[in-house]
Amino acid sequence: MVHGLLEYVVGVFLIAAPFLLGYDEFTVPLGASIITGVILLILAAITEGPTGLVHQLQVSAHFTMDMLLALFLIAAPFILGFADDSPTARNLFIALGVLHLLVSIGTRFREAAPRAESSSHSATSSKRPPTTAPTQATPTSPAPPTSGPPSGPVTRPTSPKPPTGSE
Repeated sequence: MVHGLLEYVVGVFLIAAPFLLGYDEFTVPLGASIITGVILLILAAITEGPTGLVHQLQVSAHFTMDMLLALFLIAAPFILGFADDSPTARNLFIALGVLHLLVSIGTRFREAAPRAESSSHSATSSKRPPTTAPTQATPTSPAPPTSGPPSGPVTRPTSPKPPTGSE
């Protein structure tokens, strides 16, 4: 749960960091920071975990994405070429990448618990199996009363014929 909450906090921080830390005049680290923050927020929101909102991404895939994101954060200043232009952005990206890697490695990922049925059902409906109404009358139950003539062709029951021939 802490991991998921940290992802939301760090995602928002990455979006705000260029403006808070003064590297908003540098286009590349500004864009990388905002895009990475948005990706982190989306990743946190779609994961099947206690802090996920829509539960579309399995925890194992989330862990893989965490590793890739951490490696990207560490390498981004050098790959995108802003390591020398903005030491603040470079240091932030590397520090967040290392921290994200450590937090991801140290997290015990668990699959999300099955969600309860929607609130429109009663509290006891999820505790007992659903009941179904019989679709045909059983031999022990009487046929339902009818009012009026039958609506389809009338068929009479026939007795089974004995087998004929040498088979």
